[in-house]
Amino acid sequence: MSQNSPAEVNPASHMPAPADYGRLVELSTAGIPAAERLAFWRDTVLKRTQPQIVRNGQPFEARLKRIVLERCELVEHASDAVQALRAPGRSRFDGGDDIAVELMRECRTALLDHDGEHRLKADDLYVVDYAKPMQIIRSRHCSSGIVLSRRRVTEVMGEDLSSLAGRRIATRGMAGILRQHLKSTMDEAPFMTEAERVVATNAAAEMALVILESTGVAARDAEQFVEGFHI
Repeated sequence: MSQNSPAEVNPASHMPAPADYGRLVELSTAGIPAAERLAFWRDTVLKRTQPQIVRNGQPFEARLKRIVLERCELVEHASDAVQALRAPGRSRFDGGDDIAVELMRECRTALLDHDGEHRLKADDLYVVDYAKPMQIIRSRHCSSGIVLSRRRVTEVMGEDLSSLAGRRIATRGMAGILRQHLKSTMDEAPFMTEAERVVATNAAAEMALVILESTGVAARDAEQFVEGFHI
């Protein structure tokens, strides 16, 4: 990983910063007429995917918390059962091809079709590459994640990110720390200052980058063994 400047290590001290840098944004379907909720959520929140309700006979309910920085975004999304598709055209905006490391905080059943089918359960960490086709079907759920700009990921992994989509991340080590950090940051974000949110969000981004970089190293090591590199 390249050496960071002091401003990159602690963006809270980087001046000047946008007025809303580190601001916590919260959205929900509360107060939206039941018939308009899915359209509101699709057009206001789920920019990268096209949601479809998994019918349960009740009005759709959802909520979102997000902290947006320059090259990363910390997000928590909770909703009723929903099917989300990577619809054509919904990646045609700046950041539409980002990479996310997501944590399924709460969910009874989830199926991710993203370079193969992956069944997810609560506490799973996994990678989403928004440049690739995907579909996820989830029961009522809550998920948190750190979304990284594609450029930032290629800076540590190189241009070939083809093996990331749908990758399940190990449960221990740095991944275990990131899992707890995502949970605690989103739980405590309403009680933090903006500067504190910046620090916490960038810490999540740095941990995610270390994890992604290590998955790339592991993949290259495995290829060496296939070629006959033995002890």
